[in-house]
Amino acid sequence: MIFCSLLYSLALAFHLIAVFFAMKTTTDSVMTVKEVADYLRVNQRTVYRLAVDRKLPGFKVGTSWRFKRADIDRWIDAQAASGLPESEDGIR
Repeated sequence: MIFCSLLYSLALAFHLIAVFFAMKTTTDSVMTVKEVADYLRVNQRTVYRLAVDRKLPGFKVGTSWRFKRADIDRWIDAQAASGLPESEDGIR
């Protein structure tokens, strides 16, 4: 009985470690238009328009746009550093 409890605790610890490392890799995750829109708190059409105009870093998989979270974070930093005034939809 003690062995089973110890084994369960060990398995739980390994699971928590795996979840932690999975969370650490989210900066390399690929996001959809909806996820980027939620992340930036803008309309999905704004994300799509910026992607089509090549103002937002992204790539197409078939007919769908995809975005690397790390690229979006760098884009945010560049927008903040540029000091441009915000437009009506909140995008610099």
